[in-house]
Amino acid sequence: MLVSVPVLGQSPLQYRYEDIIAQEEPEESVSISPLKRYKSQALQRLGVSSGYVQGLASKNSHKWLQAEVGVGVPLGSFSNILSARFIFREDSITVPSLNFRHNHLYQLGASLFWRKEFSDDVNRSMLISVQPRYQGDMEAESNTFGIFAMCLINRQIPDTGMTFSYGLVHLNHLDNAIFPALGISWQPEYSTKVDLRFPESAVSWLLVRESNQMEKWLRLKVGFEGNRWGVNLDGVDTIVTSRHWKTAIVLEKLLAGGGGWTVELSYLFAREFEIGRDFSDLGDGVYLSCGINY
Repeated sequence: MLVSVPVLGQSPLQYRYEDIIAQEEPEESVSISPLKRYKSQALQRLGVSSGYVQGLASKNSHKWLQAEVGVGVPLGSFSNILSARFIFREDSITVPSLNFRHNHLYQLGASLFWRKEFSDDVNRSMLISVQPRYQGDMEAESNTFGIFAMCLINRQIPDTGMTFSYGLVHLNHLDNAIFPALGISWQPEYSTKVDLRFPESAVSWLLVRESNQMEKWLRLKVGFEGNRWGVNLDGVDTIVTSRHWKTAIVLEKLLAGGGGWTVELSYLFAREFEIGRDFSDLGDGVYLSCGINY
């Protein structure tokens, strides 16, 4: 799994590690050809997604809506690809125990991703992801900028179905937040895959496959998520933080070229919410999200 200290991850569908590791090509020993990851054009992705969290023991709630556009440019060949994703998201959070209700928390940013295969070793590739963004209520003047960055080397171990990842990760919103990153992915056959990583690990099973055009996957996940915004409350800038652990079941349809849809049902626990130095234990909750993309 990824080795690092606990950290504020991002809210659902934000800094998703599967978006990064999905670029990894299965080992040649996997007999089935994977779906084509990219469209033969600059526009790679148009997507919209939404989610809702409801506390079980209290009336706290959290809902969000996100839109995104993705583009990709081969730098000489499809083994050397630069892609970018531009995101707009609005969150609405209600926490009665802290008298907090905010309907307009925004995130605007970009996710830059570069994948390069090593010409001297077909079993190695390098992944670099940099994700700067604004996170605030459009009124606060401080604590609204965040950045996540990661550099990984992926090495496939021949004839095992395993890929070992190592590198460095800069964790958003932490001082001195550069840590080592380690991960293991095991795909004994095309229809089964295990990813051990932090902040989210998953086991995936292929349910349906139609030639090289469509796949449906069932995934079980466990992970840590969170977010923070800079907000202005009564004329004073402060930081609002939300975090939790989750277990999830996900149904995902993938189309050749990168389109498809996703539905996720999660149980959230160890939920915490902070406004400056004020803290609230939100109790357990349930979370439902869905997304569709071209």
